[in-house]
Amino acid sequence: MFGFAEIIVNLEHREAREVFTNKVSGLWIKWKDFKEALPAIARGTLLGRPRHPAGGGALLSAFASYTLEKKIAKDPSQFGKGAIQGVAGPESANNAGAQTSFIPLLTLGIPPNAVMALMVGAMTIHSIQPGRR
Repeated sequence: MFGFAEIIVNLEHREAREVFTNKVSGLWIKWKDFKEALPAIARGTLLGRPRHPAGGGALLSAFASYTLEKKIAKDPSQFGKGAIQGVAGPESANNAGAQTSFIPLLTLGIPPNAVMALMVGAMTIHSIQPGRR
């Protein structure tokens, strides 16, 4: 509902809007940054996987990965200012934790978090029964 109100307010005000036509470039990661991030990606992926059948949780593993990367960094003062390890490690931990949340859901039928509980509902609507039959 908040989104509809914002759209209506924006349509109501007729004002000139600036359109940016500059070309966007430099979105791909540089090879140097990739080499720096690769160990953090590996550590984050291993940290993000679940440690028990009920799942590990993507949020906590992302925070744990950030803390780990900050502790083992050569220059921890760069964290919070765009250090590639502080971005790549937690993001890979988050992705690993989110994807492996499907394992207990699909094998046992137990949702490990609220998002997977919604997935159970969506599967049930489409006549898919997760877990053992």
